Amino acid sequence: MKLHTKLLAMVAGAAAFAMVLAAPTTSEAVVFSPSNNIADGDTVDIASGPYFFQSDFTGADTAGTFTFTFQNNNATDIVGAVSIATVLQGITPMVGQFTGGVNFTFGADMGFVAQGASASLTLFSLIAANGGTADLVIAFGDPVGLKADIDFNVSQVPLPASALLFVSALGGIGLIGRRRRKA
Repeated sequence: MKLHTKLLAMVAGAAAFAMVLAAPTTSEAVVFSPSNNIADGDTVDIASGPYFFQSDFTGADTAGTFTFTFQNNNATDIVGAVSIATVLQGITPMVGQFTGGVNFTFGADMGFVAQGASASLTLFSLIAANGGTADLVIAFGDPVGLKADIDFNVSQVPLPASALLFVSALGGIGLIGRRRRKA
């Protein structure tokens, strides 16, 4: 193995090790209330979450759209995450389905759960500092059958400062490798 290849491997390993050391060593358990703490049309501060929403549908309900706006009132950008966006449907319309499925949009990130499928999605959106917003829009078809369900929770995602260091180290390694290939 050439010397510069060994050096690149050592730098990459050191950057990864630094990232692990800089990551938080404690975590908080998040406990969700069994009831909703956000409603269709609400505008809420992403940093005050987590937020939970759960809704059951029957064949008596109609297609629709839910819109939730998450605002960042902090001085720095925040990544918001819709984690565990769950759609529960039966494999037959008799049990409960959304005709045409369910579409999720959170900022620029999108997800889709087809009719008759049950799935969990995770969506991310960068929410700009000082009043930036990201909308979570959930569009669903006509519910048919006995029961179909949409649940989700939304919270901010802490990004360790070392993430920028790690990304810049990887970029530097890429530039060094590119420069060496040209030579």
